[in-house]
Amino acid sequence: MVSPVQISSFATYSNLSLSASVTLTGVTAGNHIILAVGHFDLGGTSPTVSVSDAQGVYHADVSVTSGGAAFAGLYRLTGANAGSHTITATFSSGTTANSEGAIVAFEVPPVVFDQGNTGIGNSTTPNVSATASLLTNSDLAIAVLCDVSLGSGGTFPAIGGTGPYTAAVNQQNKAEVDYQTLTSTAGAGANWGTLSISGKWAASIGIYAASTPTFVPIAPMALGGMVVQVCQ
Repeated sequence: MVSPVQISSFATYSNLSLSASVTLTGVTAGNHIILAVGHFDLGGTSPTVSVSDAQGVYHADVSVTSGGAAFAGLYRLTGANAGSHTITATFSSGTTANSEGAIVAFEVPPVVFDQGNTGIGNSTTPNVSATASLLTNSDLAIAVLCDVSLGSGGTFPAIGGTGPYTAAVNQQNKAEVDYQTLTSTAGAGANWGTLSISGKWAASIGIYAASTPTFVPIAPMALGGMVVQVCQ
């Protein structure tokens, strides 16, 4: 079963900056870190995003932009170093006055990206459709929504998957991030109901399965008259 080891506090862009940062402390060596990013550029400039910490660059597992304004994505660092990680997500263009959104980080055990899906629209019904079938019945699903009309009704956290989602970012600065550990191999999506105001939105879901250890055989060796086969 894949569950978060820890979740950071969220940070917002808050009309002040094109960058936002969060920190995880006490990270276990070898674990993965997933950063969820929901961002809205009121100027509609279609900025790109870069995510990194002192260890290196995070790579996108899934992301989508709607109408040059709403962005939702998940970025991951594999093989994390032990200790503290301060992760920053920076958008390439636009003005601070047009920058809205929030980020949050998840420390998870080593995982593989199982399935993902995205949705975009200019409507009252933000959602992301169910993915293809999953590798295991114990994956972790993380859903990210950015919606200019957030706060005007709807269903939060999202519904979908095999049980209730839990909010890691609850309708903050046009962003929502929800997660759950699934109990089925059926594909999973997320639906945030019907808002009372129509607007541009983007949504992404990433689903992660536990990484399978790799065993590398080593040549047999003699030990006390016995031949021993060692794997690592």
